Amino acid sequence: GEFIGDSQYITVFHHGGVLLFLIFFFFYLSVFGEHYRRGKLAQFMVLAAIALCGVSMNSLEISVMVPFIAFCLGKWPGSQGGRL
Repeated sequence: GEFIGDSQYITVFHHGGVLLFLIFFFFYLSVFGEHYRRGKLAQFMVLAAIALCGVSMNSLEISVMVPFIAFCLGKWPGSQGGRL
């Protein structure tokens, strides 16, 4: 495809329009909220860093999100593991 820019958000807006951008935004907002409510600060901070990187690169694509998803779903010493 054509190069739109470095921002993940501009790319999502260009390829999917307003509806996809809103779905994308509210999905990640709900993930932020869920981690904050559950007190999973480490996962919350990792997602915040990845989302901030989304301003300058396509950081929220599946190839970059696989380690984050594994981090959120995995069971770590002292964690409750479980779902997003």
